[in-house]
Amino acid sequence: MLSYLPALRPDELLYSLLARTCRHSGWHSPKLALEEFFGHRNVRAGVFLQTELNRLTERLPSQRRLTPERLARNATLLLYLTAFSAPEVRDWALNVLTGKSGDADALYIRLGLVASTVSLPTTLRYCPVCRTEMLEQYGELYWRRDHQLPGVLVCPTHVVPLADSRVVLAHSGQHEFIAADEENCPARPKPPPWSDRANVVARLLEIAKASADLLVAPPTPNRCVDGDRNTGPLYVPGGLVAAPPISINLHWWMPTLPILVQWPTSCRRLCPTGGLWPLRASTARVLLHYGIS
Repeated sequence: MLSYLPALRPDELLYSLLARTCRHSGWHSPKLALEEFFGHRNVRAGVFLQTELNRLTERLPSQRRLTPERLARNATLLLYLTAFSAPEVRDWALNVLTGKSGDADALYIRLGLVASTVSLPTTLRYCPVCRTEMLEQYGELYWRRDHQLPGVLVCPTHVVPLADSRVVLAHSGQHEFIAADEENCPARPKPPPWSDRANVVARLLEIAKASADLLVAPPTPNRCVDGDRNTGPLYVPGGLVAAPPISINLHWWMPTLPILVQWPTSCRRLCPTGGLWPLRASTARVLLHYGIS
């Protein structure tokens, strides 16, 4: 049983919580940390989705009341990544994370994250203002969930551009938890070229807030249209198809206001069923309905 686990901070990623545990405990070996957390060394350190949560919670003190389901829903990106999935896909993904059933190796494939051209962030991101407040309030930094969502380029709390940290996920390995700190999150990152354009920032704030809302209260699918033989039915709230991928590079068009405004009409195309195709992601749903409709 783990003898120590720090408190989960507001909207903190589980990955971040485990990374802070490693730092506080002085664990320098990633394999040792995995064994302490999960009881074996073959599990991957999931930045956005963490599997084998049942093994993790079995090793936590019962008074912490951290169940596998609670961690999956409140400390990973599960609710966002399955916000517009069919109910059976949502249930399947939750069961995979909590260790009840399902193939963990198929998780990213079935959720459409492998083939999607809207990728999850390749570096962990942070807000410079949050950075200051975290140091003042907690004496350390942590990774916020809503800062890691695809298409979210500004902090929904402080309305400032998010910055890429020095933690490149492709270089960190699949078995290592890396905590946010003052070195990998510089105090004065270079602002993006659109940061002084109030109309662009205002629109990006709408997108950020709508995306963050999906982490708390994803919609209930209420209609189904025919998908293709690979995806099966597409469940669509309000009649809008949404599941990965989306053929657009967010970092390319976001800084350009004309493209930002014209993108919905210039880049969408209708599939035979009348839905949007190939826009099949939570990102696309937010961009089209909340952000730039």
